Amino acid sequence: MTEQKIRFVSFLIPIIDGEIWLGQRGTEPFKEYYGAIGGKVDESTSLDNNYAQIIKKPGNHKEYSVLDKIALEKQKEFFKKAAVREFAEEIFSKQQFPNDFSNKDITNILKLGVIEDTLLNQPDYRNDCIFYLANINRKDFTPSLREIKNFQPLSKINYSEIFPITKIALIDLKYKSKKFKLNFLNDYPKEIFEKIPDYEIDRPRKTSMLGANLYYETFGYLN
Repeated sequence: MTEQKIRFVSFLIPIIDGEIWLGQRGTEPFKEYYGAIGGKVDESTSLDNNYAQIIKKPGNHKEYSVLDKIALEKQKEFFKKAAVREFAEEIFSKQQFPNDFSNKDITNILKLGVIEDTLLNQPDYRNDCIFYLANINRKDFTPSLREIKNFQPLSKINYSEIFPITKIALIDLKYKSKKFKLNFLNDYPKEIFEKIPDYEIDRPRKTSMLGANLYYETFGYLN
């Protein structure tokens, strides 16, 4: 069996006025389906520590997170920056990122985890999809006409119209909030995540997300 090539993709799940919003894709894969906003991680050899996750170690030492180390090794932009950049470019398409944005526009950016996904028509590639959650504090939306056909709250979207890995990330949020005491979610009202349905998924994907793995076990996806 040929070893798969790894492609890094970053996604952002936006919270606007206390509600999750999703974008309807205008391009393949999953054209017409709704999902988190994102895209491929760009090549980069420059450091932007505004988007780095610095881990404090004993003895006052600091180091980059595992994901940031991977980005540096692969000469990629930090995955958090990729998620924010893709969101800004696709939802605020008439603005220039980062020049037209302040640090108050997109806040509380939290890493949810990684989902490994292989598209059936691209078996030679493994997409490592890194998901983030963030508050969006401006509303002058101008979605990219090519990338995003529609952008609206989760409450107005039929579950059958959401593409698979976004369903898994949303389920992860629900079960993280419901079953685990995780301080990093405290900046968000719990009811946002309680409203997320127990979506049926086509198949489980390997993931680092605690909530998604609990869902797999609860509903027999690992049997």
